[in-house]
Amino acid sequence: MDEELYLIKDAGVSPRQIRLARVIIGILLLSAAVATPLATTPLLPIPGYMSGFGIAMVVVNVILASLLFAKGLIERKERTIRLGTAYFFVTVIFVPLIAAFPGGLMEAPIIGSTSSAVWLWCCWHTGFGLLIIRYATNSEETAGTAADVRRSILVTIAVVVLLTLAATLGLPYLPEVLRNGHDFFDDSTMLIPALVFGVNVIGLLCVMRMREEKPEQLWLMVGMVAACIDVWLTLYGGARFSLGWYFAKMTSLFTSLAVLVSQLYGITRLYHSIAGANQILMTQANQDGLTALSNRRCFDQVLEIEWNRARRDKRSLALLMIDVD
Repeated sequence: MDEELYLIKDAGVSPRQIRLARVIIGILLLSAAVATPLATTPLLPIPGYMSGFGIAMVVVNVILASLLFAKGLIERKERTIRLGTAYFFVTVIFVPLIAAFPGGLMEAPIIGSTSSAVWLWCCWHTGFGLLIIRYATNSEETAGTAADVRRSILVTIAVVVLLTLAATLGLPYLPEVLRNGHDFFDDSTMLIPALVFGVNVIGLLCVMRMREEKPEQLWLMVGMVAACIDVWLTLYGGARFSLGWYFAKMTSLFTSLAVLVSQLYGITRLYHSIAGANQILMTQANQDGLTALSNRRCFDQVLEIEWNRARRDKRSLALLMIDVD
């Protein structure tokens, strides 16, 4: 039996995927260039917008993290588990972020103050960028285990709890943001967004320098372009409910959606390969390789089916035996 039937591997990056990724990156960059001069334009607050956006981010990222954790365990690759950790971090940190955002779940922040949401936003993008750098710079193919997944989940939750405490109870010890109640940062705190943006740019460059050619890395690069645009437009817009702020939220969701769709596409192709391999195995199991006629195993199966049908329908069953000699 052919060995390739048992070795169903991940499909590589096709030229079609590369062309599509380039087109999407071009659209993202063009959209960002058009939106940047208009980023500070104030728009009306949309009721429930942040709640819907937060729920969408949690759902998309928890599905993506679960798929990557499962893939890392099946393939026994710690690197894939690290990528799943990055998206799990986004899932967890969005819970306090929405709770601290005025109008996110309640009219007033549930935890901390309006400044807490700004700091948690900084933690979200900085932490995600650092975790992507951690993933992209791991050159060793270390085996991933269930213990690695459990440790990643527990450490991520613990880190988010600490960051939440720092952004709420630790506000008096942090640089003051939202000084005028409108703009996120001013000249005295401009170093903070510069660092956040720099971490994401470094993450993008690290992903671009990865040597392996896999779909998840191609679409992660597209997602990191969207993440950099998200940070840029949020900072350039400068305030909530500006055009840049709204546009940035859409690119935030696209950062995760690009990788999620690539994973679902890979799973669909894998199912297609398995179905084709199963069909070949069924043919090889039921046909003689020389004559292409049905073999004894197929005869026994068909005979049992017809025998049961004859008993069920109370009809006679005839069997004709012919000697070819």
